[in-house]
Amino acid sequence: MFSFVNSYCSVVPSEPVVSAGAINVFARFATSVSGNSSIIRLYFAVAFSLGIVAQNAGLSAFQGFIASFFNVASAGEYALFTAIKEGVTYLEVALITFIVNARYLLMSCALSQRFNPETRFIHRFFVGFGITDEIFGISIAQKGFLNPWYNYGAIFISV
Repeated sequence: MFSFVNSYCSVVPSEPVVSAGAINVFARFATSVSGNSSIIRLYFAVAFSLGIVAQNAGLSAFQGFIASFFNVASAGEYALFTAIKEGVTYLEVALITFIVNARYLLMSCALSQRFNPETRFIHRFFVGFGITDEIFGISIAQKGFLNPWYNYGAIFISV
């Protein structure tokens, strides 16, 4: 059905079963997952340290999981767990989290300029939601227009 041509996961159909658009989506996603797998090792170590910080803040494993699920960036999680440990108010937690994560707003604005003008809003939104320092670095280094499926692959391995 498919034959992989090179290590960059360029996909060439051996028989016309899938549309060219679907092949391009799969190729971009697979390229990102395979090319950026070293990020997994980084996040594995970060996950352990975040678990320790969450436990020291008095959170259960489930509460730490929920916090990590909704807060993709580890800097915001560290700030959140530290604030919880110190017993700050909800307003202070919101303010600290906003300040720590404000740079991601700027990163997502910079990336949105690199998309093809015809890229739909929903793709821009999800790429902006999943942005981290590492994903921004590998995405901004891509030549030409960004393909949102490349970012989805990076988000998949980092979350």
